[in-house]
Amino acid sequence: MTLDELKKIPVPDELKKELHSVEYVLDNSNYRSLVIDVLEQLGFDSSEDYYQIENCFKHGADGGVNGFIYYNEVIDFVKNYKDNIRSYIIDFCEETGSMGEEYRDESVMILLENSSVDSDNEDEFNEFMEDIDQMYAGMCYGFLQWSPFFKNDKNDTESFIELYEFFVNKKIPDGSVSTFLAWFALEGVCREFEKND
Repeated sequence: MTLDELKKIPVPDELKKELHSVEYVLDNSNYRSLVIDVLEQLGFDSSEDYYQIENCFKHGADGGVNGFIYYNEVIDFVKNYKDNIRSYIIDFCEETGSMGEEYRDESVMILLENSSVDSDNEDEFNEFMEDIDQMYAGMCYGFLQWSPFFKNDKNDTESFIELYEFFVNKKIPDGSVSTFLAWFALEGVCREFEKND
């Protein structure tokens, strides 16, 4: 389906008070590329697909959204669109003031403890500290603390390191962390369709 065809898909009459059209969202979004990525992953091709968008912004991605249910779907989405997902999440955190400043010291210590660096070796330690991106470390650790997705894993070091590696080195994480990234992007895009008036 071409972009012009996608823009012409009408919102069902019963959802017109709640939802913007694809055309409106694409013309007004700061994350146009991510919107297109999400719609492609959804297989968005008819008016009926607006119901998935409505369900997602009302109830979240964990209710089951076409294209974002199975492990291979979310991994493929993150692999294919990692740059757009990464940019969107960083912008979101900056705009909402959720850059995790309060977690930076703790997050850097966790990265140090899980590295092969000899912290008693001053040169090794200093090199490690120069290489660490403290902003991303704090932001990623902050996700574990405030996101409902990680509600039972507030101290999950493995998830924190996978998130950090994604933002710093663009390394694709496994399982639940990829699901978090994909669902975060999906829910953000679906919220752009919601009319707030």
